[in-house]
Amino acid sequence: MLSFMSKFFLFLFLFLFKIVFVNAEIIKSISIVGNERISDETVIVFSNINIGDDLIIDDLNDVIKNLYSTDFFKMFQ
Repeated sequence: MLSFMSKFFLFLFLFLFKIVFVNAEIIKSISIVGNERISDETVIVFSNINIGDDLIIDDLNDVIKNLYSTDFFKMFQ
């Protein structure tokens, strides 16, 4: 019984550990598409991300908020 419980908790720990790191992405390139108003470099500077950064979904939400706060962009409704 103890062996089963220890295997179960080990499996649970490894499973949860893997889930935490699955959602992270390393930025390999930045591509700006459809922008005609300002330079691509300006968009990259206001996004506050760099190639090689390790981002999760919350970081991407912050990038969008940073870009909309510049008033160079607007959200279509």
